[in-house]
Amino acid sequence: MFTPEHARIADDARLDAVRWIGEAILNMDVSFDRVTRLLSHLTGAPLAAFSLVGLEKQFLPSVFGVEELEENDNVGDAFSRACIEAGDVLVVRDAMIDFRFADSPMVIGAPYIRFYAGMTVRAPNGQPVGTLFVVDTKPRQLEDGDLAAFADLRAQLEEMILLRTLSVRDPGTGLYNRRYFEELLEREYRRSARNSTPLTYMSVDIDRFGSYNDECGPVAGEHAIKAVSAALQECFGRGGDVVARIGGATFAILLPDTDPKGAELMAERCRVAVEELDLVHDGAPDGLLTISLGVVAGVPVPEVGGVEALVRLADDALGRAKAGGRDRAEHVILGAER
Repeated sequence: MFTPEHARIADDARLDAVRWIGEAILNMDVSFDRVTRLLSHLTGAPLAAFSLVGLEKQFLPSVFGVEELEENDNVGDAFSRACIEAGDVLVVRDAMIDFRFADSPMVIGAPYIRFYAGMTVRAPNGQPVGTLFVVDTKPRQLEDGDLAAFADLRAQLEEMILLRTLSVRDPGTGLYNRRYFEELLEREYRRSARNSTPLTYMSVDIDRFGSYNDECGPVAGEHAIKAVSAALQECFGRGGDVVARIGGATFAILLPDTDPKGAELMAERCRVAVEELDLVHDGAPDGLLTISLGVVAGVPVPEVGGVEALVRLADDALGRAKAGGRDRAEHVILGAER
């Protein structure tokens, strides 16, 4: 049985790309279904799928085919990992006589896979994030023309992923843009309210950025925004933590499953990270470029009033942080007396 513990599968850059693509392509099932449906008809295989391959399990953004195969999220998992390890293309004509897969539970038991053909799918940064594949319960082969058409569909899928990632990213910093961040915030707010779990939302603004831009020029201003963006991003390591550029020198941060105490620690980490960039700003009291933060944390309760009210609380807290001297954070606990 093929059970890889190889560097290519476990590579941190690859896994980061899997998480990034997984977040970006949410709600694109219909678009991907067109590709898998065409692939199934083209090859005559009973199932075609697009997989994202994580460290321990795969996720199937799109599956088209027979119901008993569609309902198994692990279908083709070991084969897809082998495909990524192989580098580009993997065709297994008969898994029962292939030493890598002959004793796989999915070969000797349900769904009794005998044939697999897959091509590695890459993120825009070149990292292999998953596969486009077909499986069958009987041995078979693909002709050269079928493989060429297969490659065309893989290219179409990668182009769809590229266009989606470009549409959700801020071109100047690479952070998520405002429109996509608002989608993420809405989903996470509903999830936290439904499960009674805490979340943290931060409104962040670069202090006195207008005067910094006037003083140092627009080129230096763009450099500062990129440096601050990178510093904020590096403060967070969990897959669900999101930093976005809302516009100009304003950012937003979403931290799922983060309570007020954790929010306080993370806000201070962000403030210090920007301060330690040592970007000189003669117009600031301490001579350095800094940020102010408005932080709202806790479990969303009906009294909060929804996402718009959450954002308004954070923006008001940001205003108080600026009025109180800047280079600081103001905190609001959801549900507490204000």
